[in-house]
Amino acid sequence: MIGRRPGRGELLVATLRSAIQTARARLPERLGGRGPFVGVYDSYRDVPSTSTDHAGDNWVRLCVAEATRLRDGDGLDRWQTKSRELEPVVVAMLAGDHPVQVVDFGGAVGVSYLLLKRRLHDVRVAYHVIDTPQICGAGRELFADDPAISFHESTAFLASLPAGGLLTIANALQYVEDWRGQLRELLRFRPSHVLLTQLTAGEHAQYATLQRNIPGAAIAHWMFSERDVIELVESEGYRLLYRGRCQNDLNQIHHAEALRIGQFRNLLFHAT
Repeated sequence: MIGRRPGRGELLVATLRSAIQTARARLPERLGGRGPFVGVYDSYRDVPSTSTDHAGDNWVRLCVAEATRLRDGDGLDRWQTKSRELEPVVVAMLAGDHPVQVVDFGGAVGVSYLLLKRRLHDVRVAYHVIDTPQICGAGRELFADDPAISFHESTAFLASLPAGGLLTIANALQYVEDWRGQLRELLRFRPSHVLLTQLTAGEHAQYATLQRNIPGAAIAHWMFSERDVIELVESEGYRLLYRGRCQNDLNQIHHAEALRIGQFRNLLFHAT
């Protein structure tokens, strides 16, 4: 549990470590480069990972440090991508008379909520984050005085939510082994909109790979077939409204050209 505000030195070290890993990943392997994704596997369980989630201490400290800076007014530009697509959807939904209910699967310590809160003129959002116990504990401390956001270690609370609202998943579904089952479980409260952003999805068949650019972890990672994801959500009673790409390119220097995605994908659905 993190019970104090991270110091400037801790944030600087975490930021420098991330910058070094990013720079190293862009070099070819003959020059010492270590692209973040290696190997192609048919099964998620075949990936030789050393960790199954982001819940390591380094990851939690980095999330809390950067969220603290964002909360206190010194926001980091690189986090803006986490809400670039989320914000206009929520704003459009705010045209109604009731608060917008947002369920954020894999939302870490609430960075997207902070970005929404910073820019919304009228904050009428009930924000629910689903993440690991360690992340949820840190998030509850960070937002101890904010009743508009809550943290959940499982999906059990969804049974008590009314239908409607928004399900958002940003850069998280690819870390779930049974992503199909997980997505169906999240859709059971019948959100009116489903926003999937920063998906590692392309035109190829689905495969798994090893992600190794997260401090202290080597994690199994799905590279989705975009069509598979769309078909699953549509089979649950939704219609695709929008499909697009993120600005940032995905580094896959160790994968064959036919398996490279190019850019993360964004998908928006509406209940039929």
